[in-house]
Amino acid sequence: MNKIKFIIILLLFSRTVISQELSFNLLKSISEFDVENYDTALVYASKVNKKDIVIRAVQIKAKCYFELKNYDKALSEFLKLSDKYKKENSIYITRLYALKKDWANTDKWLRIHLKSEYKLNPGVLKTDKFLQEFSTTKLWNKIWLTDWYSDLDEKIAEVEYLAYKKKFVDALDASDEILNTKKDCYKIYFERAYIYRKLKDVDNVVYSMKNAVKYAPENTKYSFDYAQSLFVIGKYKKAIQELSRTYKLDNYYPRINYFLAQYNFRQNNYEEAKKAIEKYRKIMPNDGDAIWLAGYIYKELNEYENAIKVFTVGIQSEDQRASYYVGKGESLYNLKKYSEAISSFTMALDLDPRNPNIYYMRGLSSIELDRKSDACRDWQKASKMGFFKADDMISVNCQQ
Repeated sequence: MNKIKFIIILLLFSRTVISQELSFNLLKSISEFDVENYDTALVYASKVNKKDIVIRAVQIKAKCYFELKNYDKALSEFLKLSDKYKKENSIYITRLYALKKDWANTDKWLRIHLKSEYKLNPGVLKTDKFLQEFSTTKLWNKIWLTDWYSDLDEKIAEVEYLAYKKKFVDALDASDEILNTKKDCYKIYFERAYIYRKLKDVDNVVYSMKNAVKYAPENTKYSFDYAQSLFVIGKYKKAIQELSRTYKLDNYYPRINYFLAQYNFRQNNYEEAKKAIEKYRKIMPNDGDAIWLAGYIYKELNEYENAIKVFTVGIQSEDQRASYYVGKGESLYNLKKYSEAISSFTMALDLDPRNPNIYYMRGLSSIELDRKSDACRDWQKASKMGFFKADDMISVNCQQ
């Protein structure tokens, strides 16, 4: 009896684990959409059939069709959504009916959009290229007889408009007026972060995003942007914490494991970085940035064979980078495969001939093979480019 109970418990546990596993197809579709590979994203979104996540796949499919200008299929997918998600995507549905010149449904869905929390500011709507023809109709004029925007909405729209026109000082002044009476206005903090980025004021970007997250803690976009701003100023530990919080809010957030790997790499948390980048590369094996990062993570962990395999994937891809050859060369050097390292550094120099570090590393490989003249020639080139480490090697190895 106890054995039967154990088997039942084990089966229930295994089913729970399987149900909690993330969908490869959804992760793949979201990641491909994020890098604008819409055809590929569409293929993988179409494969999602898990009931609890299929709604996200439908949204991806609809937006892929929209970006690919297959507007009939886009509309068909958007209309499959539940009422909640139709509201969230109501601007797309409005645009699609406007393209069909179905003014009655354009009117209906624009009104739904204006009643929703997702409504765009009036300036954006009134200049939307998809709505230009509709804006010449009587229905359009009737829509604007209704006051859709509160005083706060209008003030936020003014800040956005001033920022769009690059009147940043005026935009900040207008946002100050809002915060004097509405201290928890997260949309304004987010807009201020945008303005401060344009002004290259990174400390105020961080401060603004911190407040945006404080007053809208469930907003994954804010949480992710806050992590990015912390990363920029070198607060890697806090950035990791905020990125991990984003992941808990939405473990399907685009490229989240890539950024977790990047942040942990900067913090010298190489084992954590390895876990994250391997998860990401299962989904996006040909992402050039991820190839570079994975290779250097393996290199820091002294896993040189793995590093060489990854850099070779990059070398064989269409995305040719000198850094792939450099990383492979450094890994070969550490494995004492000096001739192969020289070949790799030489290929790197074909792509990046003004990089003194590559000459320096090729020189180190040459000296190990007793090719002193080749080594000295490379170190002289590196030294002329201001790479002072080469001077030490010259003084020890290249004196007459």
